[in-house]
Amino acid sequence: MAKSTERIRRGGVGEKSLPLESLICFDQLEVGPVRLQPRKLQAEYRLIRGRYSQAATLEYSWEEDVFKPGEEADVNLGGLIAAQVAINYGLFCGNIVFRGTYDPDDRRFIRTMAEPPPITTAQ
Repeated sequence: MAKSTERIRRGGVGEKSLPLESLICFDQLEVGPVRLQPRKLQAEYRLIRGRYSQAATLEYSWEEDVFKPGEEADVNLGGLIAAQVAINYGLFCGNIVFRGTYDPDDRRFIRTMAEPPPITTAQ
């Protein structure tokens, strides 16, 4: 499986939708790629706003072995775990970049989950 970068552009709401663009605080969120150890997953999260950029490391750890570093399936699973947080907080970002190894199904899943659903107001 080849390394890929999945870029998702957010925004563009319908005529009767809530102004989701007003929630966007950052220009871009960059995620990954993941680094795996048997009991740990780490991924860089980088927020960008204009010329300002700041990175932090997302880290999950377990009490027993979960991953076999270098195994394609484990690298793939680690990438999806790291992507989950970005999907949850991505509403505040104009653009999300997922760096890592994703197969076509994973890319479709990430794209579907990261796109905000249309939200309409009741009248």
